[in-house]
Amino acid sequence: TATVAEAEASIAGRVTDADTGDGIAGANVAYGTPPQNIIASTTTDADGNYSFTGVVPGTYAIGAQAAGYQLKAPQAVTVGSGEAVTVNIALTPLVIPTPTPTPTPVASPTPTPVASPTPTPVASPTPTPVASPTPTPVASPTPTPPPCEADEITADPRPLRIVRETSATETITVTCADGTPVPGVTVTAEVRTGKKRISVSPSSAVTDANGQALFTITAGKKTGDSRVRFEADGLRTNVTVKVRKK
Repeated sequence: TATVAEAEASIAGRVTDADTGDGIAGANVAYGTPPQNIIASTTTDADGNYSFTGVVPGTYAIGAQAAGYQLKAPQAVTVGSGEAVTVNIALTPLVIPTPTPTPTPVASPTPTPVASPTPTPVASPTPTPVASPTPTPVASPTPTPPPCEADEITADPRPLRIVRETSATETITVTCADGTPVPGVTVTAEVRTGKKRISVSPSSAVTDANGQALFTITAGKKTGDSRVRFEADGLRTNVTVKVRKK
């Protein structure tokens, strides 16, 4: 009995801002099978569009993330034989509260009494009252606390498992000793072992409001283990990348 091979399918869509509906350029989009088996990843174009071709029919989890937006759980998608599936993803912007300045009361000045002129026998002039000035309160701005010092650097996922000739996203998070995210820190990436198996881009990135920097790791044709080192403000962490055939 002859078996008809399943036709390869595709997944495409758009990543947008949940508040404005505008497309998000440069967002990282990936699909795979749980828990962390990433099959392929890509980045959106200037209008927030992305696409995957050559998708084997099946059920997958697909998700997106971008700097300045809240993390969103991946969503399930089922792809049939030869089917072109559309999956649009809306990300919610991060909201950073603005501190409200606390006004400082200002003491009211004591009015200076005005002497009444001495009346003469001819006519007694009526003294003119002098209005006391109304004090104007002056607001004292609340000082902005200095940022805390980076104390810990973590990587996710760890280890990273990818199929050869595909790409995956590695998220690096920098936090203070109390777990507070540290934004604006430069994180560098370097392949320490297995440079012929994988590459990493960009070579450096700055952490966002969540203290996170995103890197794309791409596998070549060779399988095996490689190691990538990430460093920031004297902190470092190593991630083992396991490249498999499938």
